[in-house]
Amino acid sequence: MTRSKRRRSPFARILVGQQGAVLGGEAAALALSAVFGGEDADEAERKIEEDAKKIEKAAQALCRHAEALEVEQERSAEIVPAFAPYAKEIDIDVDFEDSDDG
Repeated sequence: MTRSKRRRSPFARILVGQQGAVLGGEAAALALSAVFGGEDADEAERKIEEDAKKIEKAAQALCRHAEALEVEQERSAEIVPAFAPYAKEIDIDVDFEDSDDG
């Protein structure tokens, strides 16, 4: 893992959360626009689904990163036993099937 990736990774979970919040706001706005403004409800739904899939892929990448981080913590604790008390289990409830497309 490069240094720049390590530096950005702590912010990944914040970014995924922010993207979810933005999607929620956009979904509400699109729904209201479809109901009260005569906009195409199917098009609004398609856009929401498309954005949600992007966020889901980012969340899956974050889960994979956390799993790799846990492995690296275990290796570090083996190499430097003094690190062992600081190596924490990363508890993530993963509810997706890993695929080759993301």
